[in-house]
Amino acid sequence: MQRDRAIASVIGAVVILGGIYFFQSDVLKQLAPLQAVIPNEPVASTTVPLGWVIPNYIAHGSQSQVKNRVNYLIQSEKELGDLWKLLNTDKKVPEVDFASKSVIAVFAGEKQTAGYDIIVQSVVDTQVREVTISLIKPGPGCVTGQVITAPYQLVEVPKTSLSLTHKDVDVIARCE
Repeated sequence: MQRDRAIASVIGAVVILGGIYFFQSDVLKQLAPLQAVIPNEPVASTTVPLGWVIPNYIAHGSQSQVKNRVNYLIQSEKELGDLWKLLNTDKKVPEVDFASKSVIAVFAGEKQTAGYDIIVQSVVDTQVREVTISLIKPGPGCVTGQVITAPYQLVEVPKTSLSLTHKDVDVIARCE
């Protein structure tokens, strides 16, 4: 179980850093000097900029019962169980150590076609914990199914006493 969580954390880090590169490549160019590697030396871990939090992705989908754009901070098993009922998934509620972790749940709200998504892009701790959320919508030329969707994502993060804030970033998908 610990090994699975470690693997999921590494995959989550790769997904976040890849997403940041894709959506915010200027940010990575500014951070590049911080990521020095000594030639012929083994790399023990991925360099993460100061203040950045690497979330563990625990659920992502396009079908929920949440009709409006909303975020939740989940801090107990009961809250997670209640929220899990709003997801149209057959997966069982994941185990979370709420003594040291919290769950951030982001919902895009109901959309009239396929092609929409919501992704936790980054989590950064400064004087507050800021969660950057990408709201993805289909661009011109995208073929979308006529189906009602309600995208969501849940991520596990270390517990903090910092206040939580978020920033939404609109992203238009290219379909060429």
